[in-house]
Amino acid sequence: MTENDLVELYCIIDDFYQCFIKTEPGKKNLAEYYGRRGPKRSMTVPEVMTLNIVRILDRTGDLKTFHKTACLHYRSYFPNLTNYENFMKASNKAVGFIAAFIQVQLYLNQENCNENTFFLDSTPVTVCENRYISSHKVAKAIASRGKSTKGWFYGFKLQGVCTKDGTLVKICFRPGSEHDSKAFDDSTKGLKGTFVTDAGYLLKESELKEMFESGRRPCTATRKNMNRLMSEEQFQLLNGRNIIENVWSVLKLNYNLIYHRARSITGMFRHFFYSISAFLFHKAHEIRKEFSSKLCVLEKLEF
Repeated sequence: MTENDLVELYCIIDDFYQCFIKTEPGKKNLAEYYGRRGPKRSMTVPEVMTLNIVRILDRTGDLKTFHKTACLHYRSYFPNLTNYENFMKASNKAVGFIAAFIQVQLYLNQENCNENTFFLDSTPVTVCENRYISSHKVAKAIASRGKSTKGWFYGFKLQGVCTKDGTLVKICFRPGSEHDSKAFDDSTKGLKGTFVTDAGYLLKESELKEMFESGRRPCTATRKNMNRLMSEEQFQLLNGRNIIENVWSVLKLNYNLIYHRARSITGMFRHFFYSISAFLFHKAHEIRKEFSSKLCVLEKLEF
């Protein structure tokens, strides 16, 4: 990562931080980060967030390995860099800030989107390999078994909506055992237009009526045992469903979305959030230039 990119990333995060701590959720997260007792943390929230995103952009597998790299190459930029144990605790305490940062990134993507055609799909996010399901304890209370086109898995489903150029505008985590059709409403809430999906999102007649009334028009593929007429335009849209699948491939291969080394639920979702945020930051070049000037949207969002 170049020096200019590092400075740009830190400035964007710091601008977000200064605006977010003025809100009620920001004040609560700040109080939780510093705590009521003991010495004050030496690293600030923007420093912790910046280093965690740099870890994903540098494609470093785990936090401990990256901390060694940071001590060698980034200490001149972050003189308050602590030891690994304190850095890991600070990263976990700042998870509320990165979750809010993702909300802002997605909202700005929606504001800059002039399209009314979206692609909706889900991807399995595993928490362990299948052979370790019976002994897995970290996410036992919230993870569940599910089945995708590649077979059975244990973990969650990440639902996402993207535009034709692969820009994510909406995401949400759902249980691995939940059927995709049940997530359609939550995954598309706040958006209007045509949503191109696979056959897993087939809705009942009453649900379709409700979606059309709210301005959401599903364009769903058919199952093998179904016959349905479609226009040439619908056929072309359905053939472009691989756009969202490419987004999932990039997230998993280039941004290390899948993570099996977490020792706590907070640490697990910390990794997920930073992986998604790094992808959004790297993807939206136009929004990065105007990010700081658009932070007034914080007042419109519910954290």
